[in-house]
Amino acid sequence: MIRSPVFYLISVCALLSGQAAARADLVQGNFTVNNTNFIDTFSQSVTFAAGGSALPIDGGKLLLSEQTFATGPNSEWIQFNYSVPPTVGGPLASDINANWRAEIDNIPFTTPIFFDGFIAYWDQGGVPYSNLLPFGNFITGTNPITGTGEVYIAPISPGAPFATPNFFYTELDPYSFLGQVGVDPTAADSFHFAIHVDAAVPEPTSLALLGIGALGALGYGWRRRGQWPTR
Repeated sequence: MIRSPVFYLISVCALLSGQAAARADLVQGNFTVNNTNFIDTFSQSVTFAAGGSALPIDGGKLLLSEQTFATGPNSEWIQFNYSVPPTVGGPLASDINANWRAEIDNIPFTTPIFFDGFIAYWDQGGVPYSNLLPFGNFITGTNPITGTGEVYIAPISPGAPFATPNFFYTELDPYSFLGQVGVDPTAADSFHFAIHVDAAVPEPTSLALLGIGALGALGYGWRRRGQWPTR
């Protein structure tokens, strides 16, 4: 069965304590990359480096960088950038006719946050694909971070605040689905996605109540028939 991209951000929270950060920089520490058919199937721990330096992962078969773009004193875009090194070449999937999944586990938020924005795009040689076709609940529009280039945008309404641990994944089954929406799956050599988050600044009483039990799950996804994920 062909499935279009599915985007999830799931959080289960233990006790929350302390106040929200006074400034952005809402992610610090290590997270885990779990990829399927991208280019290999592998898992690797990575230290978040907001400066955007591209570091090799998967034995040098991929480059990964992370960037943050402040949008206010307590909010920012957090972007993850994957690319195939020129010395490796080839598409982002070893088998474009198979399932492809890019997963990041345990994004280390420094404070409880609200998730209220998502964008994703593929590019070739540093040039984002244009003339993208919208699908399901995903629309196309100008990149809100750079002000140029076309991206997929997920309309999201903020839910309850959450913190680490959490995971986020992008999945296509098969990867060749990209050919139906304006991206060449055999030539795209970079994939980018970004989430927009706002630091939660609850009252002390509310903060204590949030620490009791689990926060539950916040997710966003779409499958070909428009099915929303349930938890």
